[in-house]
Parts: sequence; C-alpha cells; structure tokens
Amino acid sequence: MKKNGWELKAMLLVCLSMGFLLLLAVIIYNNHLKQTGLVDDHSQSVSYSELEKTVNNAFKNYVSDHYVAGNDDIVVTVSELQSANYLGTLDASNTIACTGYGKYFGTTKKYSSYIRCGLLYTTMGYESDLDKVDK
Repeated sequence: MKKNGWELKAMLLVCLSMGFLLLLAVIIYNNHLKQTGLVDDHSQSVSYSELEKTVNNAFKNYVSDHYVAGNDDIVVTVSELQSANYLGTLDASNTIACTGYGKYFGTTKKYSSYIRCGLLYTTMGYESDLDKVDK
C-alpha cells in the first residue's frame, strides 16, 4: 500500500540495512579498543598478579646476583631484567605488552614489583618516572 510514502518492504529494508551497518561499526570499534589497550578483552591467559610475581622473582634473582643487599633502595626495570636474561617477554595478552620495574626497599628489606600493561592495568604505587627504558 503506497500513499505518498514508503512501502512496508522498503521501510524494512532500510531499517535492516541501518541495523547491519550499526552492528558492523560496533564490532570494528570494539576491535580497535582492544588493540589500543583501552578495554580489556578478558581473553588473557595470565593474570596481572602472576605477571607481578614473575617480575618480582626475576628481580630477586637479579639483585642477589648483582648487588649486596644493604640499606640502599634498588630499582631495576623490566627491560634491564630482559636484557640480562632474567625475564622473558611480559605480555598480558596477544596485543598488550607490559612494562615495569622491581624495587628493593633497603630499610625494610622488602622486594616489590610494579607493572603497567597499556591502559588496562597498573599496579597500585607504580611510579612512571622509575620505569625508564634508558637508564
């Protein structure tokens, strides 16, 4: 029935086309967000706490091999641990690489590790000025 307007079939076709284009745009946008690290894709096989423990263990081994533990604070970056072969690649997922550092607090004799994985995760207490690649 066509009286100065659209037929029902034409209107349904336009609505379905617009819905399909909207669905396609949402899928592309979500993939873009996952690749840039703005949203977590929940497909990571390693938890952030496991990554922190891995960095901490590598840091402890590095410090015990290269330093005499005293009252001085020691900071070693993930890139330094990797170049010294104490740590492999540090990835939260297939697309998000993590960076960070280990810190030894000389006065309390405690080891801590801090990581940053894109915009998805940052360890509480992380200080970006200590995470220098060029030290």
